[in-house]
Amino acid sequence: GTHMWIDHCTFEEYPLIEVDVKRSSQAVTISWSRFENAQTGILFGLEPDIFVDTLQTLTLHHNYFANLEYRGVVARHGKMAI
Repeated sequence: GTHMWIDHCTFEEYPLIEVDVKRSSQAVTISWSRFENAQTGILFGLEPDIFVDTLQTLTLHHNYFANLEYRGVVARHGKMAI
């Protein structure tokens, strides 16, 4: 989607990825949210060899990550501001 704002949300205990931002999503902001008890908090972009997401944009600010097995954010393609 485009022009989306995820604000003051809690994502916890999802088995793999709590939020996916992919498939040419633009102007997405995730702010003041919590990501807990999962493998990865946020996935930004598709697989490393799929380049359709190079124009997508994501802004992250004031988020909290805890008890994640892998990473808070996995960024593959596009532009991201933290």
